[in-house]
Amino acid sequence: MTERRRGPSEEKSSNGNAGCPERLPITAVVITENEEERIEACLRSLRFCAEILVVDGGSVDRTVERARPFADRIIEHSASEVGLNGNKNLGAEEARHEWILSVDADEIVPLELADEIRDVLKDPQYDGYEVARRTYLLDCWIRSCGWWPGYVVRLYRKEKVSWPPGVHETPSVPGGAGRLKTPLEHYSFPSIGLYLRKLDHFTRCEAREKWERGERLTAGNAPWHLFFKPMIVFVKKYLFQRGFFDGLAGFFVSVSAALAVFFNYIRLWEIQRTGKIPSQGGRGRSDG
Repeated sequence: MTERRRGPSEEKSSNGNAGCPERLPITAVVITENEEERIEACLRSLRFCAEILVVDGGSVDRTVERARPFADRIIEHSASEVGLNGNKNLGAEEARHEWILSVDADEIVPLELADEIRDVLKDPQYDGYEVARRTYLLDCWIRSCGWWPGYVVRLYRKEKVSWPPGVHETPSVPGGAGRLKTPLEHYSFPSIGLYLRKLDHFTRCEAREKWERGERLTAGNAPWHLFFKPMIVFVKKYLFQRGFFDGLAGFFVSVSAALAVFFNYIRLWEIQRTGKIPSQGGRGRSDG
């Protein structure tokens, strides 16, 4: 694990805080991996936090360089074994403050959400809070397919909450979580190419988890896993979760969700045939 701190020459420009309200006693933990195009906008939106801590999972682009003027600390730690959630836990462990704001590099915290967090922390009623995410595919806000509101735990006390292992696993809050009203802006899929790369990453990780749980693809269960289950997912997304309301974008999301199920099991079959188990990291870009 490598840690980099901001140098004295970078202090003045670190968070562009001139004229801003007093920073909140929060550590913003941002996990990254090859996010040079989006990291600056994300970190700029976190200027209200007293500490910005970036945990980089092994970027080979200019992510770390571009994050350095805005982050108080940068920890470089490969996610290949611990996974992305493991790096989120590492960031919380290294944080200087009790409250953690966990943010992905493709997310932006709007000013209204920062103000709401400021108000909530004056008298917090919960140990953690969920935030809705307004997720975009290209420039389309996807309101259907289960993407909206898509509540996720983002603000929490580090001694009370931790991230479990797993690709899509989210933390639970003892005693239940509160909910904030203002959503995060989630620019997860600015291109179809990136969408497909993320699909490739997540299907590899899902296949690994299935393998570790002892699941196997056989001639007997293949029709169910490779045909009927993907069809059920498509019908659920497109009809029951009203993907048709989002037009072509909703159709694309519904089809790709079905394909994800299909490739989860094809990847599992690949592991069975080759014995090569994919690592948890190396996805190219951090989670959306």
